[in-house]
Order: sequence, then C-alpha cells, then structure tokens
Amino acid sequence: MGATRSFEVCSNPPAPIDVFEPITALRIAPCCKSDIDARSQKYSTLSACRAIALRRRAQRWTFVTQMKEAKNEIQLNAVEDHDGILTIRGGGAQRNWNGIHYKQGMSAKNVGTRKLSANIATIPPDGVAYAHIHVDFEVILYIIEGKVRHEFGAGLKQVIENEAGDFIYIKPGVPHEVFNISDTEPVVAFVARSSPDEWDNIIPYDRNQAGTR
Repeated sequence: MGATRSFEVCSNPPAPIDVFEPITALRIAPCCKSDIDARSQKYSTLSACRAIALRRRAQRWTFVTQMKEAKNEIQLNAVEDHDGILTIRGGGAQRNWNGIHYKQGMSAKNVGTRKLSANIATIPPDGVAYAHIHVDFEVILYIIEGKVRHEFGAGLKQVIENEAGDFIYIKPGVPHEVFNISDTEPVVAFVARSSPDEWDNIIPYDRNQAGTR
C-alpha cells in the first residue's frame, strides 16, 4: 500500500458552498495552519482553509449539471437481457459523479430495478467525494481496495476510517464527506443502495448547517 495522509477535522472550515466540484479540487491537510506549504506558495498569506475555499470556488460544478451529465452517460446497449437474467459485461463504461468514478452498474435507468441499485466506485488518490446526504435510502459499501475516511454527522465532526475487507452501512439522512486517505492508491468499493434511482435522491450538505443529524 502507498503512503497514507492524516487529516484533521477543520475547526475553521471554508465558506459554505452549495455545489459539488470535479475531482481536481483536492483538500489540503492538515487544515488551518497559518501558512500553506511549498505546493501552494501562492497562497502563503492565507490560511489553508481560505485557500481551499478559493480553489473550490474556481473549479465548482453545479450539482444539477453533474446529475444531468451522469444520466446522459447511461449506455442501454451494454445491457444483455436473457429473459429474466440481465448482465453487463465488465461492469460497463465509466461514469463520473462528485469526484467518484463509477462502473455503469445496474439501476432502474438501465435494467428496470424497483428497489435497489449498485455500482463499483473508485475514488482516486487524494480524492474527495464532497459532503452530501442520502435522502430516504440506505447504502452498504464493501471496500475492495484502499483506505477511506468518512467525516460524518452534524457539522461532519465525527470520523471513522476503513480499509479493504470492511463493510460500511450508512443510514438515510446522515451527512458525510468521503476521503481517500492515500496519496498513491485508489479506493475501490462495491456500493449497493436501497433505491433504484442511484444518486437522484442525494443532496449537498453544508458542514456549518445546524439541526441536521
């Protein structure tokens, strides 16, 4: 395995935003040191958290646009229907959403599922899936490769780390942000949802938001 990086929960996070960004917007850690290291010298007079905010604002994509693009990437011709059993060879083409690379997977959109959807998800080294909430559906993850960190709960103040071989269950409505804590190795996970609509019922979350469990 490659080197891992230790992240601190930021006590003075950047200004909240209401959109998600592409995978190129990476978090600097540890947060809130007075000067940023050599990789970001142009921000040397700013706090690390302020630099994060500037970078995010410069590169952000709207949540709605990402949802629309992801839907357009569904390849119906990849599905083989064998009269009751359907298959996608090799998992299908890659689709990207909120910093995560997904195999095509199966859902209501391509195989007509009624109660579930599933994909293989990959978070690149140093990657982040920005804070969000699953509305009214459950998620189970199985980590195939790598090490992942969740900051979760109100204000994303709780932290848990997992590695290959671990299962993770995320209850509906729990805010969370997901980090690949390696700067050299991807995180690969099997993702199953109790919703046929994949990420249609996912909303962004502001870590400064009050009153969210």
